[in-house]
This record gives sequence, structure tokens and C-alpha cells, in this order.
Amino acid sequence: MTYVRDTSGTVYEVKSPGSNPKYVECGSDLSDISSRRCPPGVDFKSISAESEFVVGLGMEDRLWGWGWGWVLDDPTIDTNWKQAEVGNGHVVALRRDGTLWTWGDNEEGQLCLGNRTSLVSPKKVTDTVAPASALNDIIRVEANDERTAVLNKWGIAWMCGRNSFGELGIGNTTSQTTFQRVGDTRFSDISLGNGFTVAIDTDGHIWTWGSDTNGRLGNGAAGSTTEEMRITG
Repeated sequence: MTYVRDTSGTVYEVKSPGSNPKYVECGSDLSDISSRRCPPGVDFKSISAESEFVVGLGMEDRLWGWGWGWVLDDPTIDTNWKQAEVGNGHVVALRRDGTLWTWGDNEEGQLCLGNRTSLVSPKKVTDTVAPASALNDIIRVEANDERTAVLNKWGIAWMCGRNSFGELGIGNTTSQTTFQRVGDTRFSDISLGNGFTVAIDTDGHIWTWGSDTNGRLGNGAAGSTTEEMRITG
């Protein structure tokens, strides 16, 4: 499924290539949504989706979800969210108070909780399982391909999860269940691809690392790399 959000915050589901967008009414046409919260008429600041479920951040900082595997029923934690991103079967979300929460599939340690136990409801990532500096002043979270990344206000990137091709950028190919710092480069943005990572540093330069299949790293045939490599034109 493909989802789009218009400027008013209304979410549409695109059924197939070339079709007109269809307004998503509580995830209609998706399976197993009877107990999921996605009321018609809710406007969203942002949405993030993978093949089987969708997470949306409402205008009043409430998280909503529909599709397979969504659980967020604790009324004490379902408001005051700032950002949420969906990965390959997992979710990473940042609250307005700066705390980081993860849930979902954890086969590769992508929940960053120091284990590989999957969760059906959000759990706070604390400094008992992550360096305190990885959790302070987070400004952006990313999730994709069984990996999680956070970026703090100083431009330091931290990642955990799958690392089969060096996509964590930590100099090896060992998957990690806790946050690991990515080199010494200071970044302003980061994006996770399928087996690779792309980031922009604070001076506007592009850096890539991980699998170079089909030349996706753009490094002039330098090949796959387990550490960040600056792209030069």
C-alpha cells in the first residue's frame, strides 16, 4: 500500500499505480482493523508506513495506527508524541519530553533495548541499556530495514540493529542491540535504505556507508564500506 497526506492533514490510500487516492477511513480495506484506532476525520501531521501497518501522528500529538500488528492501548503514553517512524516490523518514536520509545519486531536488536525480545507495546529506551549521550537532546529518529537511528542536536548519529553489510557505520558487520555511535562526523540529516545509510553533514556534504549493490553508495566504485565515506563530485 502507498499513503499520501495532503496539506490539510487528510491521509489517502493509493490502491494501485495510476489510481486516484482514496480517503482512508479507519484503515478500511486493510485486514484486522476492528480494534485499531484510526477514526475518520482525524488529520495528521505526518505518517510513516511499511507493507503491513501505518503509524500516523495526529495534529494534537496523539499516535494512531492501523493494519496488522498495531498495539498502543495504554492511555498514559499515547499522547504528546513528536515523531514516529516505521521500520521493517518495528516502530521508533520520540515524545515531546525527549524520551525515546520502541516496539515491534526485534530479531536484529533494532529496538535498542539490549536484547532481541520483540514487543507488542511501546517501551522506553533508558540509559541502563544505552549510553546517556545517545538519548540526550534527540532531534530526529529514523527506522528502516531492521535498524534504528537517532540524531541529536550536536549532529551525532547513533544506530542499532541489523549490520550485515556495515550499514551501522561502526567499522564491522556485527548487528547491535544497543546504540553505537557512527564515527566522528557531525550530521544534519540521516536516512536509512535497504542495507545502506545516507547522511548529510553540517557542512552540506553527503556521506554513505553499507552495501554498495548497484552502486547505491555513489562512491565511484569504491565498494561496500563499514564506515562513513564522503561522496565527492
